[in-house]
Amino acid sequence: VGFKASDILQANGVIWVEGPSDRIYINKWINLWSNGTLKEGKDYQCVFYGGRLLSHLTLSDVEVEELINLLKVNRNSIILIDSDKKSEHTRINNTKSRIKSECQYNNWITNGREIENYVSIDIISKSLNFNVDISFSKYDDIKDILNSLEENLGNKFESDKVKFAKIFTENMNIDNCKSTLDLDSN
Repeated sequence: VGFKASDILQANGVIWVEGPSDRIYINKWINLWSNGTLKEGKDYQCVFYGGRLLSHLTLSDVEVEELINLLKVNRNSIILIDSDKKSEHTRINNTKSRIKSECQYNNWITNGREIENYVSIDIISKSLNFNVDISFSKYDDIKDILNSLEENLGNKFESDKVKFAKIFTENMNIDNCKSTLDLDSN
């Protein structure tokens, strides 16, 4: 028939994310926006690339010997990258710019500093039982915000991002996510 055994087992697409907490957020948002119709493992698979490894990767059709081509894993690849921008005037680094140009339509460089900047202060407050009225801008570091709510809370977050991602996503719904940065357009 022309199929290999691996073709049957392969997900329709791959979403490359930096780490496991990013996977939790992405899965939640895909579930919300697809009304539960898209499933990881069937329709797509999240795979970790680890942020610092990005400089060794490519999503280009042009073969570059010293780079690992993610398209060879799955032609239907999308990559999520934290911008790491600390202000509006901060530029993304050369590696992120290269990846963005290589896969013009298959990338999502966060509009905020990191993926956690898509978690609104309302979701943070509800999830952690804080009654706060502080701003959380797209360039703020969530660790600093959490430390301002409770001493060492940001440090606890840094040591277990997966735990916090699970807590935050429990309180996410389409209404409290839709207006967060560019989430509704990605």
